[in-house]
Amino acid sequence: MKSGILEIYKENFIEKYSIFFILFFPIILLLGSSVINFSIVLMNVMFLIHIFKEKKFKIFNNDIFYLLITFWVLLIVNTLLNDNFEDNYSRGFGFIRFILLIFSFSYFLSYKNFKFKKNIFNFWSIIFIIVSLDLIFEYFLGFNILGFKTPYDGRLVGFMGDQLKIGHWYLCFSLIILANFFNQHKI
Repeated sequence: MKSGILEIYKENFIEKYSIFFILFFPIILLLGSSVINFSIVLMNVMFLIHIFKEKKFKIFNNDIFYLLITFWVLLIVNTLLNDNFEDNYSRGFGFIRFILLIFSFSYFLSYKNFKFKKNIFNFWSIIFIIVSLDLIFEYFLGFNILGFKTPYDGRLVGFMGDQLKIGHWYLCFSLIILANFFNQHKI
């Protein structure tokens, strides 16, 4: 895995940092909303620069992209017709960042014939195991490795501190890792 990560350094600036972003995405999700949003916007900007520079617009010519764009337009229409426009406009208009993120991940995971995909999923698996061990530790001792304690009995906080969102993170990455495992073994 170390040699695979060192291979990333040979890429040009945008590809290198985009792949590193994907590699560290599980950790970014543990750091909080402002880091997540900043990272997603930065990743999307780098992705769009790369797509325009390489003229690889073909990635957007598929049914999934059109479906997601249609969904985004419907969100915008819903926001415009909603009574609480001030409260909802950033959510509706900002949804485009997630659409671009999906295509960015798809593009860079398949970059150079899936050259870095195995290393990324191996690194994600290591992070997943560390988070799992931390949650087990917290379950039995009442606090996690970093000393975070839950404000509610029966809830785990993990590495997210006072945010009770570790279950979302755990479910998301357990499904990703399981899907990758089943895909590799053709199950």
